[in-house]
Amino acid sequence: MAMGENRGGQREAFFNSKEKVFGQFFTPPDVADFIVSFALRFVDSAERGVDPACGDGVFLTAMLKAGLREVWGVDIDSNVVKYIPRWVWGRAKIIIGDALARQPLLGPRIPEGYFDIAVGNPPFSAKYGRVRDARLSMYEVSRGRSSEAIENLFIERFIRLVRDGGFAGIIIPDGVLLAKMNEHVRRFILKYRVLAVISLPRGIFRSTLETTSKTSILFVKKAPNKGERAFFYEVREDVKEALEAFEKGGGCWEAPSVEYQQRMN
Repeated sequence: MAMGENRGGQREAFFNSKEKVFGQFFTPPDVADFIVSFALRFVDSAERGVDPACGDGVFLTAMLKAGLREVWGVDIDSNVVKYIPRWVWGRAKIIIGDALARQPLLGPRIPEGYFDIAVGNPPFSAKYGRVRDARLSMYEVSRGRSSEAIENLFIERFIRLVRDGGFAGIIIPDGVLLAKMNEHVRRFILKYRVLAVISLPRGIFRSTLETTSKTSILFVKKAPNKGERAFFYEVREDVKEALEAFEKGGGCWEAPSVEYQQRMN
């Protein structure tokens, strides 16, 4: 067996042992590239980007390739970040710690309202479990609740990290959009301008474990919601379909509402 093949096998074995604990499913580079490029269409003079659940660095790589000058990555797993490419380590600011906390265990505090874009694929509670600790009091979506899905806290965190007029592109489980129990999260999201919701096919994530999680990409601009129409699209095979449809005015365009996804389901 070639050395590269052995390293690849070790990498997959490591990911499989960790994803059950941290809710990690790793994003294909083409999806990360798409999310970054789509986000940059809506932000003037973007220079600073962050992924608060950076994992193996695929979004950091995409942001640096897109020309952002200052890129931050945060991840709670000190081992998985070892798989971030060396050239990315040399150019990005990478912090080990809980991005949902006020202060990571290692590294500087992550500045809110600082970044032009925040992009990533945060952990899902279906694998990680629900948050039941002091972090609940730090977020609007969870304040006063006894527990909250971790992805819901991350949605708020992504939006809070970007400046006014900044842009968040987040991969979320479809339960955020569909489940009755997440209506309060949709109401929070709709305080801001939703630009697009792009449904992804099952099995898109890089994992040798069986995963049938149905997910979508949520694109939000940190600006007041004034009832503008959003772009809705279901990807069949390749995320490039969504970009082509957007440019041609295809897909579905409607002003989003709390009930919209239930009607579309």
